[in-house]
Amino acid sequence: MPSEDETTLTIHGLEAHNEAVDGEVFAEKLKAFLAALAAADIAANGIRRHRYFVSALEKNTATARFEEHLFNNGPPPASSVAYYKRGLYQIQSGDPNAKNLPISFVRQVAQLNKNVGKTFAFGEAKFGTSEIFRLDDLMRSQATQLLAEMTRIEKGTQKFFKGYAATSFDGVLKSVDLRGEIKRAYLVLSVGGHEIDCDITQVGLDMVRGALDNRATVTGLAFYRGDSGLPTNIEIRAIKLISKVKPDIARWRGAFMPMGSEAEIEWSRD
Repeated sequence: MPSEDETTLTIHGLEAHNEAVDGEVFAEKLKAFLAALAAADIAANGIRRHRYFVSALEKNTATARFEEHLFNNGPPPASSVAYYKRGLYQIQSGDPNAKNLPISFVRQVAQLNKNVGKTFAFGEAKFGTSEIFRLDDLMRSQATQLLAEMTRIEKGTQKFFKGYAATSFDGVLKSVDLRGEIKRAYLVLSVGGHEIDCDITQVGLDMVRGALDNRATVTGLAFYRGDSGLPTNIEIRAIKLISKVKPDIARWRGAFMPMGSEAEIEWSRD
């Protein structure tokens, strides 16, 4: 009966081979599986603290079970099996925290899932008595994409910037929503027509009113997610009209998201 410090790898063969597993393929996956365990051990403890001894082998289903054994004395170690399990979950689910995993660990997970559907049907990684992860095309895709992104960052060749930057954009401010503490709007860019969500809380309402439905340059702090050259949000600090018009409260009509009666807005005409 498996214990919580045990982990099991099972590889299922292709139907074309009557579900038999190619020995070289199994050896390749076994090597990646154990290398990922070693990487998990180093990530969890700073150094190797464990060895993994075979506790069961089943040739008919191409299954190998390994038991975690402490070999390096010192402070109480963290479980590499638990780290491995958590890492696979983060990769499979697309958790943003997966980017904090060691690239050596992610590389072995990608290798473990390589050629799934081609040289083997699928695999299963079992942890303890119940937790099972399927090694399939979804896991392969998630691990491969994550590894590619981590490699770009490591080499300094990430395609898009990720983080905050002070910048300016040319566009037309639309759909103002003044409900709640954070006031919202969206900016339609003059070039390309893309829409960007904006936080207008720190901008004077007279300034916002004058820019509504007019071309303007907005300046502020933009957040870039790293998957596009455009920001996902701009915290606007200033607005400068490109074509000035006389502000008119009537121009607001129909531009708001629903938020109650018109009595909630008490601005006077200029």
